[in-house]
Amino acid sequence: IRAYPGAPNVIPGSVELSLEIRDLSDDVIDTLYENIRMRAKAIAGNSGTQFEFMPLDTTGKPALTATWIQEEIRKASDLLGLSHRQMQSGAGHDAQDMALICPVGMIFVPSKGGISHSPEEFTSAEDMANGANVLLHTLLQLDALDE
Repeated sequence: IRAYPGAPNVIPGSVELSLEIRDLSDDVIDTLYENIRMRAKAIAGNSGTQFEFMPLDTTGKPALTATWIQEEIRKASDLLGLSHRQMQSGAGHDAQDMALICPVGMIFVPSKGGISHSPEEFTSAEDMANGANVLLHTLLQLDALDE
């Protein structure tokens, strides 16, 4: 949220808000986007304010992880005696690009308080090492599948 002019003792003349909506279903994203847009329009009408609503980034479909790769990640976690939770992330960025040419899988490691993509994000060295070991064993298992 950005308020302009941004002084603590001045009522802002304008405010900018950004929101990232993620889901594995385009229909869910589209419906939620439209519901938010309509609610914002109603609030503006009731409060005598104006708003402009537009998508800023449509980076394409999220990369869904291959279930067979996720299964190998689960096996590696079990082998190392590590707790795990299987989930689809719907990630973008590198996984999105790689999914265009090959199946993808993702390994997530815990962050303190569940905070990620933030300056407050913290992952312990032990958790990072565990994640690296899961990756190593997963790659060895995937390599063995081709033999």
